[in-house]
Amino acid sequence: MRRTLETAVIVHLEAGTDDLVTGDRRVRYTVNGAMEAEHLLTWDRPGSRDASAISLQQPRGLALLGLRVGQSISFPAEGGIEPAGVTGVCTWQRC
Repeated sequence: MRRTLETAVIVHLEAGTDDLVTGDRRVRYTVNGAMEAEHLLTWDRPGSRDASAISLQQPRGLALLGLRVGQSISFPAEGGIEPAGVTGVCTWQRC
């Protein structure tokens, strides 16, 4: 998390950021280059919302935060290092 914060860039929402992963947006992404998933990113505690939500307090949610469509990142997960790539960003509705 410290590394993420050190590289953070402040972006104003009015700056045309439709492809930017932020809280309260749905993000569609691949895991390990194959499996595609879609989740609503929320600041709620893990497991406190529906199954289609992922908390930004979890490693995967935090890793996706701030990425744009087409960008990818690798982050520590239970089974080792997990790569994820963003394929879509939407508002509350499905992508």
